[in-house]
Amino acid sequence: MKKIYLMAVAIGMGLMANAQTNVFSDDFEGHNVGTLFGGNWSNWSLTNDADLNMAVTDFRASSGTKSGFIGPQNENNGQDALLKFPGVYSSGKVTTEWKVFVPTDSVAYYNLQETATPGESYAFECYINTYGAEDTLSNGTSLQHNFVWLFTPDTTTYLFAYAPVTTNQWVTLKQVMDFDAGKLSLFVDGTEVTYFQPQTGNSWPGTKKSAGAIDFFSYSNDNAPDLVNSYYIDDVSITTEGVSGINDVEKNSKLISAYPNPCKEYINLSANDQTITNVDVFNVFGQKVMTANTKSSIAKLNTQSLASGIYTAKVTTKDGTFTKKFTVK
Repeated sequence: MKKIYLMAVAIGMGLMANAQTNVFSDDFEGHNVGTLFGGNWSNWSLTNDADLNMAVTDFRASSGTKSGFIGPQNENNGQDALLKFPGVYSSGKVTTEWKVFVPTDSVAYYNLQETATPGESYAFECYINTYGAEDTLSNGTSLQHNFVWLFTPDTTTYLFAYAPVTTNQWVTLKQVMDFDAGKLSLFVDGTEVTYFQPQTGNSWPGTKKSAGAIDFFSYSNDNAPDLVNSYYIDDVSITTEGVSGINDVEKNSKLISAYPNPCKEYINLSANDQTITNVDVFNVFGQKVMTANTKSSIAKLNTQSLASGIYTAKVTTKDGTFTKKFTVK
């Protein structure tokens, strides 16, 4: 009986490790119309800047009544919103998915950042409804009015994949990043895209082989001044599978104190007299199990609902995001 029980536990643990877990989702219904900053939503400057933030709008939506809008709202070429992942992932499988609406007279752009620090390392980028570097392939295929994915592993930019764009309606984009297999798979409305040859289509393009954030940018094409650089996104989700933990190394964890550690009923997180604005707690599978908003230099979290094990606290202050591991007995 004991052997059977232990085997069942082992199987259950294996299934848990390989199960898909939704670590982030947003349909924008819980936000007020207007500029969006806070939580996982930031921008290229990492400071609350209405010119760069995602804008929540009730003009159109894929579900509900609201969506996120990216457009030419300022003199610096438009909004530049950043969706920061719950952690910087480098193992297992991470899937990002959202709906996008590109007006017929518009272009769009997004890229995947390998860390949570904008501009530190690009994994890939995607031009939507416009492309100027190589408009026509040698076989005569035009890349205009397509989704065009690129990557730059060194100093050279390579065409990675492409797929036709359908404008003026909601389209589902999905990126499946399998770090263990070294494979990136892209889908438009459930159909896998065309990978460009002779570059190997299913090889991971990033130099750091990690994923930390998505940048939604209001890109304008100087070669097509008649096209507007605005688009909408909705129903955003991030799921993980087989992720061994949070690899979030934005700031040195030594700047955060955690006590008592190990803990049983509560944990105190201190940020060297800095004001803590938010704390997210993740288990070893990368699942967010607790979140707390605070305006104090010490965040006291009740851990009685947490199972015994090791956890990672992601602590946000005005100076950035820090991580600290702690143990619940």
